[in-house]
Amino acid sequence: MARRKPGPRAFLCNPRPIDVGDGDKAHKTSRIAASDLDDDESTLRRYLRTRQNELVAQPRESEPVAVSRIIQLAVDGLIATGAAWWSGYRCVKPHPPRRLSRPWGRGGRRRYVAATPPRKAEHKCIWLDTSQMPARIKQWDRPTQSWKLQELIHDPIVTTNKRDAYKYITTWYGRRERGADESWPALRRLLRRSVLRMLRNEMGRAGKDGRTAFLACATIASLLDVTPERVRDFLGNHRYPRRQSAS
Repeated sequence: MARRKPGPRAFLCNPRPIDVGDGDKAHKTSRIAASDLDDDESTLRRYLRTRQNELVAQPRESEPVAVSRIIQLAVDGLIATGAAWWSGYRCVKPHPPRRLSRPWGRGGRRRYVAATPPRKAEHKCIWLDTSQMPARIKQWDRPTQSWKLQELIHDPIVTTNKRDAYKYITTWYGRRERGADESWPALRRLLRRSVLRMLRNEMGRAGKDGRTAFLACATIASLLDVTPERVRDFLGNHRYPRRQSAS
């Protein structure tokens, strides 16, 4: 009996894996599943579609300048959407901790928990509004002179116990303040050839779905060390599987 030809693999190998998880559950992202790539490509493509007019050379713009600008668009898309989180090409540089200033009046606190806002507030002060459920974390914005909603809290314990509430918003504020700078320096090198193909209208079958789809596939492909065509075919097999003929 003849051996059946194996079907397409349900993953692509990641040349720059990262460690995910802690302890016994830690693992490397050495294999990227089709569902993850599907989400990343779709998310990145939606972001690029909002800036599709920028995916061509602008008037009086040289080719090298256009290439650098479009690569930066792809980088902005990765940062804004969180796509390709599994790649070790992503560089994260934590911010140094900043000293907290006193927000309102003498002896004031940086954080405030109550059903009504404080009388005085400085820029970026935090108020946990407990007047309704779910409770709301708000931050004072001085330019607009208004409280901006930051997060909803559905845990009733946090909203009924002031000690827990202050502990919660202190932790929340610390996470927001530390933050990090994210960059993708390797894309300057990895994505250059694909962007040149796009500018010269040499995208081939990988560009049948337009420039936004091509750049999204090319960005992911450059991080996986494969061609845009490989990613497009891989996603096509995942999204539109072949129907098996009835025997």
